[in-house]
Amino acid sequence: MKFVKTLLYIILPIEFVFLSLKLANIIDWNWSMVFAPLWIPMTLVMALFIVCLVLGYYNVIKFGLDIDIKPPQRDKDGEES
Repeated sequence: MKFVKTLLYIILPIEFVFLSLKLANIIDWNWSMVFAPLWIPMTLVMALFIVCLVLGYYNVIKFGLDIDIKPPQRDKDGEES
């Protein structure tokens, strides 16, 4: 969580500066480059998410994992067995 907080403290000021410079017509960048400090980390997170999905699917196929979650069985007294 500390990493995310630090990353936000770095990205948000850079984004604010880029946006201010673009709106003041000091820089003549494309809008996608102005918002690059936001979309680059989002792209990395999406790529990591896709890698986790692929690896999870691979493990299910390779090891034949059965993802069947059953509630704990309780006896007559209401205790788990």
